[in-house]
Order: sequence, then structure tokens, then C-alpha cells
Amino acid sequence: MIIKVMQTASPFKNRFNILVNDELKYYAGLPWMKYSVPLYVDRARSCVITDILDNVCFQASYDAVQNISNAILPIKWVFTGHQKSFLFHLLDAQGNACGKIYKLVQGALDTKYVIEYHNFVFVCYDISVGQTRHISIYQGDK
Repeated sequence: MIIKVMQTASPFKNRFNILVNDELKYYAGLPWMKYSVPLYVDRARSCVITDILDNVCFQASYDAVQNISNAILPIKWVFTGHQKSFLFHLLDAQGNACGKIYKLVQGALDTKYVIEYHNFVFVCYDISVGQTRHISIYQGDK
């Protein structure tokens, strides 16, 4: 399965098309920065994913408290063996917690993204080529 995420040209919006095997399936929307961002920093990093009829499928909520506590010691992994950052909680269409997405550092050359969705764990590796980012997603050996 190939998933493509492409930003669209939208004035004062951060909107993305999500295609699955070249068929438009979802939209993702991120808030545009407001002048009052310091008061709403957690909302500034929220993301809403909808189907093509604009029905909410998922929301990602930035965990500002946990992310700030992890950022205080930038090389925490040296002492603990791992460090999570950029933690987002995943919420389903009804607002129930269903998972997490985060960056996991386990060494100087061992960085990956992790998606926890219900009982599933997916490990993601970011490979950038020019302006294009390719992310390989694995569940175990698959």
C-alpha cells in the first residue's frame, strides 16, 4: 500500500490531501498560526483527519506538558536508553483515546517514529530525498 500526503494551496489554511494507492481518501487539517499562539500552543499543533465527505475520522492532540518535560534534557536517551518527543495522542471520531504517535531516540544513530494504535505498534523510518520524504512503516517484520 502506498500512502501519499500532499499539501494543497489554501490561503490561511494548512490542508493536506491523503491518497491511498493514488485514490483520494482523506484530508488532514492543521490550524493556521494565530497571534495568540502562546496562549494556545497545544491547539496550534493539533491535527484533524477527515474522510472526503469531511466526517472526522481521527484527531491528533499535542501533549505540551510531556513534550516540554522531555525537551528539558535533550540527550535523555544517554541516561535512560530512550527518549520520546513530539508526542501526539490519537483520538477517534468520538474523541476516545486510541493511540499515540511519537519520535523515539534510542541512540545517536537510532531514531524512528512510532505509531501505537490500539494493540498494534508500527515503527516508521524517515528517508528524505530532496524535498520528498519517504516513510517506511513496519509492523514487526512486515
